[in-house]
Amino acid sequence: MKQPVITNTSLPTATTAAGFSITFPSGVLNAGDSFKISSGIDAARTLRVNAAITSPRQVAAADMPGLSGDNRNALKLAKLETQSIMRNGKATFTQVYGQLVADVDAKTHSAQLSRDTQQTLFQRAKGAQESVSGVNLDEEAADFIKYQHSFLSGSSSCGFYCKKSF
Repeated sequence: MKQPVITNTSLPTATTAAGFSITFPSGVLNAGDSFKISSGIDAARTLRVNAAITSPRQVAAADMPGLSGDNRNALKLAKLETQSIMRNGKATFTQVYGQLVADVDAKTHSAQLSRDTQQTLFQRAKGAQESVSGVNLDEEAADFIKYQHSFLSGSSSCGFYCKKSF
């Protein structure tokens, strides 16, 4: 069964919901077509300040209803940095964050040391295995070249001897 073709003329050209507008492209829409709708794409490109805001006092974090811009809530928020409200009132946000960073640093350093130790142990084990197995690729290559020269030397001697004999 062939899917019906829907033309753009049978669909609305734009839809608005929850503050967003969606405009459909021109052309032919087919059943099963999909569209990616993402509020994060180019979001800052269309960001605008409301024209009704004419003074910074209208934006400040106010505490008292009816009084714009007294900034009390912002000051309270700033004080949280130095107040001991973390770990049952024994630490500040800054102290807890500093300890978190120090813990991550210590664990990272420990993991790096462990990795380096494991690498060293691996290299030692590999060297021990090669010495026990008796196979050393460098020695084998040197022996191969030595035997190759011996063979070539012997074959040229045989060629000279064989020509004289016959």
